[in-house]
Amino acid sequence: MKDNSKLEVLYQKVMEGTASPDEQALVVKWLDQLDTGEGMDKQTVDEWQERSMSELRKVTQPPMLGRSRKVKFVWAASAAAILVCVFTFWLSRPHRSADQAQVQEVTYMTHSTTAGQRKLLTLADGSRVWLGNVSTIRYPKNFQSDRRELFLEGQAFFEVRPDSTRPFLVHTTGLDIKVLGTSFNIKSYQGETEQAVTVATGKVSVNAVHDSLGWMLEKGEQVIYHAVDKTGIKQMTDVSLAMSWKNGELRFGNPKRMRMQG
Repeated sequence: MKDNSKLEVLYQKVMEGTASPDEQALVVKWLDQLDTGEGMDKQTVDEWQERSMSELRKVTQPPMLGRSRKVKFVWAASAAAILVCVFTFWLSRPHRSADQAQVQEVTYMTHSTTAGQRKLLTLADGSRVWLGNVSTIRYPKNFQSDRRELFLEGQAFFEVRPDSTRPFLVHTTGLDIKVLGTSFNIKSYQGETEQAVTVATGKVSVNAVHDSLGWMLEKGEQVIYHAVDKTGIKQMTDVSLAMSWKNGELRFGNPKRMRMQG
């Protein structure tokens, strides 16, 4: 509830006994939905609760009045009591946003390799990861319902199981890579200024974390990103060369460059 002044006016009408049934229901509904994240803060709520109790005390001990006046006071007392109950309920419930309520407990798995070592990992969704030497990968034991997210330091080849409802996200120290279903290689070692993403099949979206550069790569394409001067080169490449480490091969070659993008 962002328009607190309007709510205050309606609240006053409720206390005076002039609010219509619809206005009464609206006030109760608004108060029930109060959220300190974007509505009244707790101090304001406390002040309003104190005010309700004060009004309640006044109307439960009224002087001798005419019948119509008594009816009005009884109605106001009932309204105040309802509002106090609403405030009490609101203050006692956990204050969590919709996003916080949906947060799931996530258990992460971490795998690392030493010099000359490689590992083949199968993820919960059936995707496979070949982890290169001196590399570390961290990912949830069970992916969340809206995304598959991993964190990589070093080199890895990914064979991603297609899933149009959950994008596959890989984060390195300088790049964010997003796919739906494809196979690609990432080389991003800590301390090295050059990072590379190579696509074997499908399409991959690559975005630099600290600047606005971005590339869309298809089969046989590679982007080499230099974090120091924030430049990236998109080029055609020999995919088998980029992935030779996965099969324990040692090969050299000179990929053919395309125009720079980003």
